[in-house]
Amino acid sequence: MSLAIPSVNSNVLQQDSDVIGHLLPMDALRLICSFLDNPKDVVHFGLASKRLNILLSDTQLWNSLLHKHFPDSYENLKSKEEGFSLYKRLAHIENNIKTGKYHFQTLNGHRDWINFIKAWGDKLISGSEDHTIKIWDFNTGQELQTLTGHQQAIFSMIIWDGKLISGSENIKIWDLNTGQELLTLNRHRDWITCMTIWDDKLISGSNDCTIKIWNLDSGQELQTLTGHQDAISCIIIEDDKLISGSNDCTIKIWDLNTGQELQSLIGHQASIGCIMIWNDKLISGSDDRIIKVWDLNSGQDLQMLNKHQQQVTNCMAIWNGKLISSSDDQFKIWDLNTWQELRTLNGDQNGINCITIWNDKLISGSLHGIIKIWNLNTGQELQTLIGHKNIISDLIILDPSKFVSCSFDETIKIWDFSL
Repeated sequence: MSLAIPSVNSNVLQQDSDVIGHLLPMDALRLICSFLDNPKDVVHFGLASKRLNILLSDTQLWNSLLHKHFPDSYENLKSKEEGFSLYKRLAHIENNIKTGKYHFQTLNGHRDWINFIKAWGDKLISGSEDHTIKIWDFNTGQELQTLTGHQQAIFSMIIWDGKLISGSENIKIWDLNTGQELLTLNRHRDWITCMTIWDDKLISGSNDCTIKIWNLDSGQELQTLTGHQDAISCIIIEDDKLISGSNDCTIKIWDLNTGQELQSLIGHQASIGCIMIWNDKLISGSDDRIIKVWDLNSGQDLQMLNKHQQQVTNCMAIWNGKLISSSDDQFKIWDLNTWQELRTLNGDQNGINCITIWNDKLISGSLHGIIKIWNLNTGQELQTLIGHKNIISDLIILDPSKFVSCSFDETIKIWDFSL
């Protein structure tokens, strides 16, 4: 979407008569523009007369178009920049994505696979199989700090209140401003697989089949939840309930105030790869190639989506009233109201390992180091980005023009479409 927009002072399309502009109030003009889906048509309408030029500087109008066409970017940037100028900038970036105009920066420093990346202000944080965590300035690519202390690979990371919490053979809490290690939590008997925050407390799931709740200030273990028979693969919070998925093929719902197991959802035939909440429903993906939809209150199995040909990995997302799911070789888009399959994207045969949503685009990282960008409205593949030499392990969005990928090739790449 490119906006090659003439100057507001241009005489192109200007007419002596401003009858329409003078007869209609501003709200009516905005309503007319709401039917002009193409922003170029809005611009041409605004250039039709001197009176209508006011549309080009109408913040309310352009913010509504921003919210419609660039919802994620608009939410992140609306406090800094609004209206027509922001729309032009985002349209320019959109056009660069479609035409393949970009450059990338490579961050080198890790000596083994990189598993995760997080953004914190103007910094990137990466966790690696080399047992270290690195902090980078993403504007310059400079490595600022290396956090050492873990004896095994970094399997999970979360950022909370200016602190980094890392999971490996144990849990460590770091001050992100100083890089100082503040606490080490040692009570799990195997590596940490997943973590989340609830009510200023840390919840961790482990390969030892248990879930623990910790006081983040003191590091004290408050509670251990037992019941799963295999490794904990994923956890999420809904109100005061914890929902956990496991390699034992079950999903459990816990009361976080009492530690009591409320329900065990049985139906999958293989490990649970991912879980997410939508309205009052739980959506789960499994290695059995099936997605299930559960009623969170009753635990009833409501729907079974069984169109994938390979295991449903940890790659699901909600977008625009639709569920995006991925298996090893394809994406599927489902209607969240009817649960009907709307579209299948079959273009990536390289094994999908991670995804992220960027406005109306899907970005996928493959097992062969390839990144693809897709238009979710049309299913069109927009770009194939080749730069990594091994598995893409994580993808995050930095801002409307940049996203970051990390890989088992020991590198981080920042892809920039703001040219």
